[in-house]
Amino acid sequence: MSQNSNSFFDENEKGEIPVVPKKWTRWKIFFSVSVIAVLTIFYVDNVVRVNNLLKEIQNLKKNYRLLHNNNELLKIKLNEIQSPERIIAIAEKELGMYRIDKAPEFLP
Repeated sequence: MSQNSNSFFDENEKGEIPVVPKKWTRWKIFFSVSVIAVLTIFYVDNVVRVNNLLKEIQNLKKNYRLLHNNNELLKIKLNEIQSPERIIAIAEKELGMYRIDKAPEFLP
């Protein structure tokens, strides 16, 4: 072991040969950039899909609210149509029926 040598491959004080850092070759750089590009594409695709799903959820919620409101309006209309006052008025005016004060008697 030479004391005055400045060679990179000389042994250090412990007698170990230092590790030489590996150079990045063109293919390693190309492969790394390719992997990063593919991962970025997958990430962007995922973000786009999530945004589309969120828009679809918003549209479905909007449709649900509209259907729920229409359902409530139909329930109100049904209650109006089934109201006894309306039925009695139609029976008296259009069908010529009248109300009696005492209950009818049934024969055995």
